[in-house]
Amino acid sequence: MTGHFLQKRSRQAEMMDAPDIDPAELDHAMRHLEIVNRWLNGYRPSEAGLQRLIPAGAKEFTLLDVGCGSGDTLRQLAEWARSKKISARLTGIELSEQSTRRAAAACKNYPEIEIRHQDVFTLATDEQYDVVHSALVLHHFSRDEDVVRVLKRMNDAARLGVIINDLHRHPFAYNSIRLLTRALSRSEVLRNDAPLSVARAFTRDELMRFAEEANLGNVTVNWHWAFRWLMVSDKNPK
Repeated sequence: MTGHFLQKRSRQAEMMDAPDIDPAELDHAMRHLEIVNRWLNGYRPSEAGLQRLIPAGAKEFTLLDVGCGSGDTLRQLAEWARSKKISARLTGIELSEQSTRRAAAACKNYPEIEIRHQDVFTLATDEQYDVVHSALVLHHFSRDEDVVRVLKRMNDAARLGVIINDLHRHPFAYNSIRLLTRALSRSEVLRNDAPLSVARAFTRDELMRFAEEANLGNVTVNWHWAFRWLMVSDKNPK
């Protein structure tokens, strides 16, 4: 696959976003995506974002995870907070009922995590969290104006700042994940959606433009292995 193909974001829909997807297929794909995330240390950008936003010496914080999926990132962030001896209250919201149930079951041993079946745009206007976070969510929005809209809503709900952990649209990332998922899994959903997610993802300039249009302040975008962007909007720069 050439870089020319990836010069613009793909708008092709991912199979896992279909409302009539087979539950067993979705579960299989999500389990294998968690494996890929662990192998490629996909949680590291989110942890790095928290390290930047949580003040030194803080004893507690609250976090909203928008589009929490299977809850794997929330569990990782809970472990991060425990390792720092910080009391965390972590809330995950998920649009898919099936994913909500799966995340709630997977997080049952983490009392600091609450999972809700909810759309980010139905949050109460006065609902606030120290940090509002999303991982691998923005690229699911096909329309750029919807990316900006969700960033605005996340910013409104954040006291300290916003963390975005998402994919870098790049030929090496596309071809590598395509080969990896074909070797790892027989799931048609995973084999289709993993490389397509990269094709639907972002460049640094695109993320900076979306942040500007959403009126996010003090924004940085940093690259992390493996082909992840960490975008942080810090409302209280040190």
